[in-house]
Amino acid sequence: MSDITRDIYCSDIRLILHCEQEYSPVKPDNSPKDEGYSGGSHEHAIFSLRSTLLFAVIAVAVALAAIHTLQRNWPVGPVILLLGGLPIFGLLVQRRSLRSAAPDLIFGAIDTGLLVIPALWGGLTFGVAGAIAGGVVGDALTDGIAGFFEGAIARWLRKRGIDESRDPLTTSLGKMTGCLVGAGAVLVIASLFGVTLRQSL
Repeated sequence: MSDITRDIYCSDIRLILHCEQEYSPVKPDNSPKDEGYSGGSHEHAIFSLRSTLLFAVIAVAVALAAIHTLQRNWPVGPVILLLGGLPIFGLLVQRRSLRSAAPDLIFGAIDTGLLVIPALWGGLTFGVAGAIAGGVVGDALTDGIAGFFEGAIARWLRKRGIDESRDPLTTSLGKMTGCLVGAGAVLVIASLFGVTLRQSL
Protein backbone atom coordinates (compact mmCIF):
# COMPACT_ATOMS: atom_id res chain seq x y z
CA MET A 1 0.00 0.00 0.00
CA SER A 2 1.45 3.36 -1.04
CA ASP A 3 1.78 6.28 1.35
CA ILE A 4 -0.96 8.24 -0.41
CA THR A 5 -3.39 5.30 -0.27
CA ARG A 6 -2.58 4.69 3.39
CA ASP A 7 -3.19 8.34 4.27
CA ILE A 8 -6.56 8.32 2.48
CA TYR A 9 -7.52 5.07 4.24
CA CYS A 10 -6.59 6.45 7.67
CA SER A 11 -8.50 9.67 6.98
CA ASP A 12 -11.61 7.67 6.11
CA ILE A 13 -11.32 5.65 9.33
CA ARG A 14 -11.01 8.80 11.43
CA LEU A 15 -14.01 10.34 9.67
CA ILE A 16 -16.14 7.25 10.32
CA LEU A 17 -15.21 7.17 14.03
CA HIS A 18 -15.94 10.88 14.36
CA CYS A 19 -19.38 10.49 12.80
CA GLU A 20 -20.24 7.56 15.05
CA GLN A 21 -19.34 9.56 18.15
CA GLU A 22 -21.13 12.65 16.91
CA TYR A 23 -24.44 11.08 15.90
CA SER A 24 -24.71 7.96 18.05
CA PRO A 25 -27.80 8.23 20.30
CA VAL A 26 -27.10 8.66 23.99
CA LYS A 27 -29.31 6.50 26.12
CA PRO A 28 -30.77 8.42 29.05
CA ASP A 29 -30.14 7.15 32.54
CA ASN A 30 -33.59 6.30 33.81
CA SER A 31 -32.41 4.49 36.91
CA PRO A 32 -34.18 5.72 40.04
CA LYS A 33 -32.17 7.95 42.33
CA ASP A 34 -32.89 9.03 45.86
CA GLU A 35 -33.40 12.74 46.25
CA GLY A 36 -30.28 14.39 47.61
CA TYR A 37 -28.16 11.27 47.11
CA SER A 38 -25.37 10.30 44.73
CA GLY A 39 -23.03 7.36 45.11
CA GLY A 40 -22.40 3.70 44.42
CA SER A 41 -24.50 0.71 45.35
CA HIS A 42 -22.73 0.20 48.69
CA GLU A 43 -23.25 3.83 49.69
CA HIS A 44 -26.84 3.61 48.45
CA ALA A 45 -27.54 0.65 50.76
CA ILE A 46 -26.11 2.56 53.73
CA PHE A 47 -28.14 5.63 52.76
CA SER A 48 -31.38 3.61 52.53
CA LEU A 49 -30.72 1.89 55.85
CA ARG A 50 -30.12 5.22 57.54
CA SER A 51 -33.38 6.60 56.12
CA THR A 52 -35.29 3.52 57.30
CA LEU A 53 -33.86 3.80 60.81
CA LEU A 54 -34.71 7.50 60.95
CA PHE A 55 -38.32 6.80 59.96
CA ALA A 56 -38.58 4.00 62.54
CA VAL A 57 -37.25 6.22 65.33
CA ILE A 58 -39.68 9.02 64.48
CA ALA A 59 -42.64 6.61 64.18
CA VAL A 60 -41.88 5.01 67.57
CA ALA A 61 -41.42 8.44 69.19
CA VAL A 62 -44.80 9.62 67.88
CA ALA A 63 -46.56 6.44 69.04
CA LEU A 64 -45.02 6.58 72.54
CA ALA A 65 -45.85 10.27 72.87
CA ALA A 66 -49.49 9.59 71.94
CA ILE A 67 -49.76 6.76 74.48
CA HIS A 68 -48.16 8.92 77.18
CA THR A 69 -50.57 11.73 76.36
CA LEU A 70 -53.58 9.48 76.89
CA GLN A 71 -52.16 8.05 80.10
CA ARG A 72 -51.52 11.53 81.52
CA ASN A 73 -54.90 12.78 80.32
CA TRP A 74 -53.27 15.66 78.45
CA PRO A 75 -55.20 17.54 75.75
CA VAL A 76 -54.84 15.31 72.71
CA GLY A 77 -55.34 17.86 69.95
CA PRO A 78 -52.47 20.23 70.82
CA VAL A 79 -50.08 17.34 71.47
CA ILE A 80 -50.79 15.68 68.12
CA LEU A 81 -50.44 19.04 66.41
CA LEU A 82 -47.02 19.55 67.98
CA LEU A 83 -45.94 16.01 67.11
CA GLY A 84 -46.25 17.01 63.46
CA GLY A 85 -42.94 18.80 63.91
CA LEU A 86 -41.02 15.54 64.38
CA PRO A 87 -41.33 14.29 60.77
CA ILE A 88 -40.48 17.79 59.51
CA PHE A 89 -37.34 17.68 61.63
CA GLY A 90 -36.49 14.33 60.03
CA LEU A 91 -36.88 15.81 56.53
CA LEU A 92 -34.59 18.69 57.42
CA VAL A 93 -31.99 16.36 58.96
CA GLN A 94 -31.92 14.34 55.73
CA ARG A 95 -31.78 17.58 53.71
CA ARG A 96 -35.04 16.92 51.92
CA SER A 97 -36.91 19.73 50.20
CA LEU A 98 -40.17 20.61 51.94
CA ARG A 99 -41.51 21.92 48.63
CA SER A 100 -41.13 18.52 46.99
CA ALA A 101 -42.99 16.98 49.95
CA ALA A 102 -45.89 19.45 49.57
CA PRO A 103 -48.24 16.98 47.79
CA ASP A 104 -47.73 14.45 50.58
CA LEU A 105 -48.26 17.10 53.26
CA ILE A 106 -51.50 18.21 51.64
CA PHE A 107 -52.68 14.62 51.20
CA GLY A 108 -52.03 13.71 54.84
CA ALA A 109 -53.62 16.87 56.23
CA ILE A 110 -56.82 16.53 54.20
CA ASP A 111 -57.05 12.75 54.53
CA THR A 112 -56.66 12.42 58.29
CA GLY A 113 -58.08 15.81 59.12
CA LEU A 114 -61.39 14.96 57.46
CA LEU A 115 -61.22 11.39 58.80
CA VAL A 116 -61.33 12.64 62.39
CA ILE A 117 -64.75 14.24 61.82
CA PRO A 118 -66.80 11.07 61.09
CA ALA A 119 -64.76 9.15 63.67
CA LEU A 120 -65.65 11.69 66.38
CA TRP A 121 -69.29 11.82 65.29
CA GLY A 122 -69.56 8.03 65.21
CA GLY A 123 -67.97 7.76 68.64
CA LEU A 124 -70.21 10.38 70.21
CA THR A 125 -73.33 8.88 68.66
CA PHE A 126 -72.73 5.12 68.76
CA GLY A 127 -69.72 4.62 71.03
CA VAL A 128 -66.62 2.62 70.13
CA ALA A 129 -68.31 0.76 67.26
CA GLY A 130 -69.42 4.06 65.79
CA ALA A 131 -65.92 5.48 66.02
CA ILE A 132 -64.49 2.45 64.20
CA ALA A 133 -67.17 2.49 61.52
CA GLY A 134 -66.84 6.24 61.08
CA GLY A 135 -63.09 5.89 60.75
CA VAL A 136 -63.29 3.09 58.18
CA VAL A 137 -65.94 4.71 55.98
CA GLY A 138 -64.42 8.15 56.43
CA ASP A 139 -61.00 6.87 55.43
CA ALA A 140 -62.33 5.50 52.13
CA LEU A 141 -63.95 8.83 51.30
CA THR A 142 -61.12 11.08 52.46
CA ASP A 143 -58.49 9.05 50.57
CA GLY A 144 -60.26 9.88 47.33
CA ILE A 145 -60.66 13.56 48.23
CA ALA A 146 -57.07 13.94 49.42
CA GLY A 147 -55.72 12.05 46.41
CA PHE A 148 -57.44 14.54 44.10
CA PHE A 149 -55.77 17.46 45.87
CA GLU A 150 -52.41 15.65 45.97
CA GLY A 151 -52.47 15.22 42.19
CA ALA A 152 -53.53 18.83 41.64
CA ILE A 153 -50.71 20.15 43.84
CA ALA A 154 -48.14 17.93 42.10
CA ARG A 155 -49.26 19.20 38.69
CA TRP A 156 -49.18 22.82 39.92
CA LEU A 157 -45.59 22.37 41.15
CA ARG A 158 -44.46 20.77 37.87
CA LYS A 159 -45.88 23.65 35.84
CA ARG A 160 -43.75 26.05 37.89
CA GLY A 161 -40.59 24.06 37.43
CA ILE A 162 -40.51 22.70 41.00
CA ASP A 163 -39.38 19.11 41.27
CA GLU A 164 -42.13 17.28 43.17
CA SER A 165 -40.67 13.79 42.73
CA ARG A 166 -40.30 12.09 46.10
CA ASP A 167 -38.31 9.20 47.42
CA PRO A 168 -39.71 6.80 50.06
CA LEU A 169 -38.47 8.83 53.05
CA THR A 170 -39.82 12.13 51.72
CA THR A 171 -43.20 10.56 50.95
CA SER A 172 -43.53 8.76 54.30
CA LEU A 173 -42.45 11.65 56.50
CA GLY A 174 -44.42 14.13 54.40
CA LYS A 175 -47.63 12.15 54.79
CA MET A 176 -46.93 11.59 58.49
CA THR A 177 -46.53 15.32 59.03
CA GLY A 178 -49.73 16.09 57.16
CA CYS A 179 -51.70 13.46 59.06
CA LEU A 180 -50.56 14.70 62.47
CA VAL A 181 -51.07 18.37 61.67
CA GLY A 182 -54.48 17.80 60.03
CA ALA A 183 -55.81 15.57 62.81
CA GLY A 184 -54.37 17.79 65.53
CA ALA A 185 -55.94 20.91 64.02
CA VAL A 186 -59.39 19.29 63.77
CA LEU A 187 -59.18 18.00 67.36
CA VAL A 188 -58.18 21.45 68.62
CA ILE A 189 -61.13 23.03 66.79
CA ALA A 190 -63.46 20.31 68.12
CA SER A 191 -62.28 20.96 71.68
CA LEU A 192 -63.23 24.63 71.28
CA PHE A 193 -66.80 23.42 70.73
CA GLY A 194 -66.66 21.22 73.83
CA VAL A 195 -65.89 17.94 72.04
CA THR A 196 -63.04 15.92 73.55
CA LEU A 197 -61.46 12.60 72.65
CA ARG A 198 -62.38 11.17 76.04
CA GLN A 199 -66.06 11.95 75.44
CA SER A 200 -65.99 10.04 72.15
CA LEU A 201 -64.75 6.78 73.71
